[in-house]
Amino acid sequence: MRFCCPNCSREEEILVDRKPRCRICSVEMISASDYSQLWMNPAIAIVRMKTLAEIVGFEQARTDGRFKKEREAWATGVLGLALSRLDGNEWWVEIETLESTPDTRLHWIDQSSGRNVIQTRSIEVVDWEDNIDDIMEVIQKKCARIP
Repeated sequence: MRFCCPNCSREEEILVDRKPRCRICSVEMISASDYSQLWMNPAIAIVRMKTLAEIVGFEQARTDGRFKKEREAWATGVLGLALSRLDGNEWWVEIETLESTPDTRLHWIDQSSGRNVIQTRSIEVVDWEDNIDDIMEVIQKKCARIP
């Protein structure tokens, strides 16, 4: 299984130990994942971010580019739990790994027609800086970056 160090970004393939420590800085390593076509319960996405913040510290987890996918999954997980509570559907989080947009997707399986129909919502997570008052300015900046 592949593990990476949250402190020095070192990656290593480790076969037996499920809680290895980095050989360079002795920090507990995190199992790596490419998230490809993986649907996770929104609560799992939230717990993963909480665990990451406990390991590397809240500020680093919040700002470090290495953890961008975890932050996006966390935000989508919060939305997924809210939607589950509002509409009663069981939502699942998928992190996009191939395309640049959307960041994540929320899925639920609709069985009302007598068969399984996957309903999907594409989610683009945007950081909103405190010094910007107009939400349209944030959206326009985000749209300008899309190729």
